[in-house]
Amino acid sequence: MSSATVYISMEAMNRRADQCPHYCEERQDLYAPDVTQGPDGRYYLYYDLSGRGDHGFDGPISVAVCDTPAGKYEYYGDVKYPDGRPLLRYIPFDPAVLNDDGHIYLTYGWGLGMDTHSPLYKLVMPYVMSKIFNKTAAEIRREEPLSILGANIVELEDDMLTVKSEPKRILSAMNNAPKGSRQRELITFCFLAAQGGCEPQLTAHAKGNMNIGNDKDFLIRVVSQCLPYIGYPRSLNAIQCVQKAAE
Repeated sequence: MSSATVYISMEAMNRRADQCPHYCEERQDLYAPDVTQGPDGRYYLYYDLSGRGDHGFDGPISVAVCDTPAGKYEYYGDVKYPDGRPLLRYIPFDPAVLNDDGHIYLTYGWGLGMDTHSPLYKLVMPYVMSKIFNKTAAEIRREEPLSILGANIVELEDDMLTVKSEPKRILSAMNNAPKGSRQRELITFCFLAAQGGCEPQLTAHAKGNMNIGNDKDFLIRVVSQCLPYIGYPRSLNAIQCVQKAAE
């Protein structure tokens, strides 16, 4: 796996933010951007300008490019389908990108820490989420029972912009994972591993995962996938918690 870990100053990004065509009074906040090195050797910054008014989570995911990791990045384009339509399916937010030996994978999405499919929430949440995510209730219902919330992945062409297919769901948001399910327990385990400083709780949830079928080897593989995002110290702590839970 070849993936670039790049540290970028906010100054390098902010000085060029206003040359992005989506920059406006409502779109000035840049949440959780990510960078990888493309097949051409240049560095590609994936981001979503959002955060104010009715434009909190509605995309698009944009891309800026630079010859060096530290900037200054120039707007390059928006992630799009082959026919030119922007990728807006699900929640186009919090992009992360990996260069896996020349294969470029984009992950993105968002979630809510509540069960939106309970009898009460099921009636009202499409209308609540339509305001939060700037989508119609019909668009939100169209994705049921999968839900618009969750983590998604799609492979990009060498141009770093064009998707090769429709995005695939890789992990449901907690709102769409049945209580007591392997998936919901795994989500909780990953949250605690990423948070750090809560090893007793992480050990308990590692044990809970094992009790319902997510065994030790599986959890260690999950931690290895989280490593680029949560860092070595928290990953090593998580592995120790898994090993302790397996004793």
